[in-house]
Amino acid sequence: PIVSGTILFTLLVIFIISFILQYRKAQDRFTAEKDQLKQALLSAEIEIKEQTLVHVSREIHDNFGQVASLIKINLNLLSGDLSQEDRQKVNESLGLIRQLITDMKSLSRSLNGDSLQTIGWLNALEIEGARINRLGSVQLTIQVEGDPEEVGHEEQLMLYRMVQEILNNLLKHAHASIATLTLKCQNGKLEMRYRDDGKGFDLKESKLKEGSGLVNMQERCHQIGAEFVIESTPGHGTRIEIKT
Repeated sequence: PIVSGTILFTLLVIFIISFILQYRKAQDRFTAEKDQLKQALLSAEIEIKEQTLVHVSREIHDNFGQVASLIKINLNLLSGDLSQEDRQKVNESLGLIRQLITDMKSLSRSLNGDSLQTIGWLNALEIEGARINRLGSVQLTIQVEGDPEEVGHEEQLMLYRMVQEILNNLLKHAHASIATLTLKCQNGKLEMRYRDDGKGFDLKESKLKEGSGLVNMQERCHQIGAEFVIESTPGHGTRIEIKT
């Protein structure tokens, strides 16, 4: 009886251990499948957003750009039969139209991720920086160490979109006078640091807002497996670090 009891106890222990191991394997498999599904949904969402931006970019280039060009042609035709005063007004309008066409082309390129392969994402960032500085409300400095073009195309696109998000927040919310964006690339890995002297914000409040720029940046970082760190408090500016 003692031997039989020992055997039964041993079998029971083996059964329990086997059950626990199988349960853990099933749980790990479920967690992995859940993460894969979440990643797939995130990739699909980002792809839809990217395709929407490409569509808007083409609409700006093909439709609005053509309309602006036609207005420019019509103004040129009018200028010959006008008084000196009216001709001056037409010339001023032509200058505004030329600036509008330039800005629309720049906006179209910035929205279309495919253009990064043509002009390079570093050039695209410099164009964005020049656009910010032309506005005159804030002085943005972009510093580069190494060769950012070593980063893969998908990472380039995600990082470029995150910089656009950062610069959009800089213009709309930061109320900063000075901002610095530093890119450091080595062995295909990139470290991006951003800092401004703006009014800062409450991180907890921002994280609660669905569709906020902060949430978008976190999603894009997750997509490419990058680390994302942000520090900001009201009255003390904002600091962001992204590492691939």
